Amino acid sequence: MDRHDALHAFLMEKGVFCQLFDYYRLVDTTKGMMVELDADGTLRDTATFCTSPFRADGRCKNCISQRAAETGAPTFKLEYLGGEFLMMFSLPIEHLGRKLVVELVRNVSESMTVDQRDTFRQDEVNNLVHDLNRIATTDALTGLFNRRFIDTNLPSTIANCHRYGPALCVAMLDLDNFKQVNDNYFHQGGDDALAGLGEKITQHVRRSSDWAARYGGDEFLICLLGAGLEKSVEIIDRLRQSVASEPIVAGKHHIPVTISCGVCMLKPGEEMKSLLNRCDQLLYQAKAKGRNRVEFVLEEK
Repeated sequence: MDRHDALHAFLMEKGVFCQLFDYYRLVDTTKGMMVELDADGTLRDTATFCTSPFRADGRCKNCISQRAAETGAPTFKLEYLGGEFLMMFSLPIEHLGRKLVVELVRNVSESMTVDQRDTFRQDEVNNLVHDLNRIATTDALTGLFNRRFIDTNLPSTIANCHRYGPALCVAMLDLDNFKQVNDNYFHQGGDDALAGLGEKITQHVRRSSDWAARYGGDEFLICLLGAGLEKSVEIIDRLRQSVASEPIVAGKHHIPVTISCGVCMLKPGEEMKSLLNRCDQLLYQAKAKGRNRVEFVLEEK
């Protein structure tokens, strides 16, 4: 036994790891549900959402467990919830052929120290923690969610829809002739056009169950939960009309822009990659048919 193994055995004997955390559990991130480990080592699925102990709205905007599962690496964050500071760790593991995540939580409200703490008011520390978590999932240019948010939230949203049944529609859209906008108004004009589109999307995606994110470049994703295909197409088409009807103001310039969109409804058993591929194909169909239009498949109603 080397010195590292000896220290590990010593720490386990003293119960050091158990004392470090107030709460620990197993989570299946593909389902967004908690998993119990029985005394004989077998796993038992539960009907408890992994967000339920912490968030009444059922949404974790900066899900480190999903990220840990995807990257295969430990992940941690500091959260301010219910008037308490919580240090959260997520560790990916595999047991009986299932990939799970161990979540460990420590309430550090009383034990946390910050350099020059006397210079910080409590509300300033709270705001700092909130801002750090917001920045982690927000696109700085548009104010929408970012690609990280899509990668950590869409898979669990899809899993919940398969399990509990609310219809899920996803729209992919992008600015038409964006290269021409950059050529005519330079990159600042292109940034202004993207930021303006972000504002338009925010105005039209208002339900608490829906969200929008910048997928990358000039491409955006909108997730509409429980609306159904027909209603989702109406929402996206109103957005398209609004964008086309009013140019984006960029300094002294007024930049006319339009968007092309593809809208899909999640199919039974479908995974995220397939759903996004179908949306992308419809988006390119909209481009091929002249741009400034919404494409969808009637058979999905």
